[in-house]
Formats: sequence, C-alpha cells, structure tokens
Amino acid sequence: MDAQQFAKFEEEMLAEHQRELEMLRHLKERFVHGRTNGSSPMVRAAAPLAKTGSHAKPTIIDRVASIMTDDPVQHWDTPSMKAHLSKVGTIVKAATINRVFRKLVKRGTIRRVRKGEGRIPNIYQALSQKQEGQKHGIARVALTEK
Repeated sequence: MDAQQFAKFEEEMLAEHQRELEMLRHLKERFVHGRTNGSSPMVRAAAPLAKTGSHAKPTIIDRVASIMTDDPVQHWDTPSMKAHLSKVGTIVKAATINRVFRKLVKRGTIRRVRKGEGRIPNIYQALSQKQEGQKHGIARVALTEK
C-alpha cells in the first residue's frame, strides 16, 4: 500500500467515523434529551427502521392490491397472480400469494368469487369503490344523513 492509497483509506475511515458520530448524536438527542412525559427514555419505542416517503418499497400486499384494483372486473387465482408477478419481476411462492389474498379479503379490498376445491384454486376479484364503501357502512351513513 503506497502513501496515496493509505491517505484514501484514512479519508474513508474518517468519513465513516463521522457518520457513526452523527448517528450517536442523533440517538442521544432522541433518547436522552427527547423526554416528553418524564418516563425513562429507553422505555419509549424506537423510530421505525422502514423507509418512508416516495422511496419506500411497496410490500407484496400493496403490489397485489394495486394489480387487482387496476382492473376490478378481472378474476384472479393463485397461479394467474403468480404468473403475472413473475412477468413483472417479482418471484413469490404460491403460499405467500394465498396469504396475501386472505389478508386483502379481511381488509375488504377484494372478495372471493368462488371457493376452490382440491386442485381448483379460489378465485378472487377486487371490490369496486362502491362495494368497498357499502362493506364499511358508508352507504348507510349517507342515506341516514339525508
């Protein structure tokens, strides 16, 4: 290692050290000086580590919901959703897709059109905005306010 390479290495190490010091200052400010109710600062929950804002990576649930709500007339089953996701570059196991479908049904984003049997899979469809509103009682509230 010559002097120029060593100087570059030293500069990189100093930059990394500065980033670590800045993070330490941030944590100290958050947990030591950030008391709001007099409780121990270490009892409070830490800030979420997930990315937020426009750079956040959508979850598989978000992707499937988006695909299904883009065309609410389209019927989807596990194999067809798996093939579509593979085509757009997301490799997912069938069990994961089944779990996503169940969660979206529970949330009221999609509905099961037909229950499958044996090797025949369940078929799902996205709810239209009107159907979602009725499911959450919005239509009834609108009628009672008139």
